Amino acid sequence: MRSSRSFVLPLLLLASASVQAQTGPVLGSTVRISSRELRSGHGSGVLQRVTADSLVVSGKAVSRSSIGRIDVSSGRKANLLKGMGIGFVSGVAVGGLVCYVACDGYQHEFRGMFTAIGAGVGGLAGLGVGALIGSHKTEQWHRSSLNTLAISPTVGAKGGLGLSLGFRF
Repeated sequence: MRSSRSFVLPLLLLASASVQAQTGPVLGSTVRISSRELRSGHGSGVLQRVTADSLVVSGKAVSRSSIGRIDVSSGRKANLLKGMGIGFVSGVAVGGLVCYVACDGYQHEFRGMFTAIGAGVGGLAGLGVGALIGSHKTEQWHRSSLNTLAISPTVGAKGGLGLSLGFRF
């Protein structure tokens, strides 16, 4: 029985961490909110306090009833491979098309070769430009809710395992 408990408890802890990560914002996290109380209709900042009727984001209190949407930052991320892929495909298309059109008055037997060379050079140029653009880090946001569900493992007085469920609205 003890060996099964030592196996189950880490699984419960792992499961509770993944459930809690998908729920409401945590104090100190960077949030982006849409609210009719804000001058521009939306804003972002650090979540400093949560009360029953409001949130305090970077020193500004916003009532819960006015919030239409809340997003939580999951950090900054670069899209290097995506940028390289888009740049390469675009470069191949543009380079090949430019060389195909530029060879219009020349002998047709070399047109395919020049188009292929143009596509290759364009693809390499696009790959480099895409890498530069894709390496720029941008904030990644995921939609959240003020309704918080938390599942946590518990250990009973006699060593039994269980789960506690909390729901705040």
